[in-house]
Amino acid sequence: MNEHWEAKRRRAAGTVTPDMDQLRDRALRAGAHGVISLGAGGGGFLLVYSPDPERTRSALTEVTELAFELDEVGCTTLR
Repeated sequence: MNEHWEAKRRRAAGTVTPDMDQLRDRALRAGAHGVISLGAGGGGFLLVYSPDPERTRSALTEVTELAFELDEVGCTTLR
């Protein structure tokens, strides 16, 4: 995840905003193992992997958390 962050930053200026950098740094200092940005660049979502989610959440109180679940089925067609 951290390599992806740096690669995205090198690829295009402005992809990672200063606010995103600050949030990433705070998440990592709060125990997160990795942070990646999702979206078209210049904003979007941060995906944070942390073995201690409560500690990381407490460091990022001003952001909105979007809850999601992983799916083992994959793509399906709805009819």
